[in-house]
Amino acid sequence: MKRWRVSVLLALLGGLTLSAQSINWQSIVNMPHPQHLAEEHLTAGQRHDVEQAILASNTVWDDCEGDNDWPHKIEVHRINLGEGHFTLAEAGPGCARSGQGANGAMWLLRWDAGKPVMIGDLDGWFDTVLPQAASGLHDIAVGWHDSADEFGLTLYRFNGKRYRLVDGTTVHCDDSSGHCVAAASARKP
Repeated sequence: MKRWRVSVLLALLGGLTLSAQSINWQSIVNMPHPQHLAEEHLTAGQRHDVEQAILASNTVWDDCEGDNDWPHKIEVHRINLGEGHFTLAEAGPGCARSGQGANGAMWLLRWDAGKPVMIGDLDGWFDTVLPQAASGLHDIAVGWHDSADEFGLTLYRFNGKRYRLVDGTTVHCDDSSGHCVAAASARKP
């Protein structure tokens, strides 16, 4: 029985690696980005529910410990991930953003019976919703500002319950031409 469990686990992990290896990072880099998302207008009650869902997820940056004001600065956007109502919440100015503000905490929420349910916590800056989908929801690319000519790009995929990091790469940009090139996948076969 134990051997069977190990075999199943290895097959599952192998499947994830194979799907990650098939990512065409350069095609993602060449997409128009960052994708613009419309602001989502929430009632005061809905906004409160979003803030409470984020706090309950316990995925807030350590720098926010003791800062009770940061949840009120969250920016919310409607995001089309598939069938249903989804919200991307991004940390506003303050403790849940990097020193210069380029990178920040983000949360994906699905609305069930009028209440937000946490389905993902991300870090960086929202880049784009990708055409491919898993378990009914689209993959998401998220960037992380490294320097003037380099940024990280990560791919998140829905596993049926939450968005999980699948793979990542580094993108190098030439300031003079504006051309950006994705390096090889960060995940090793």
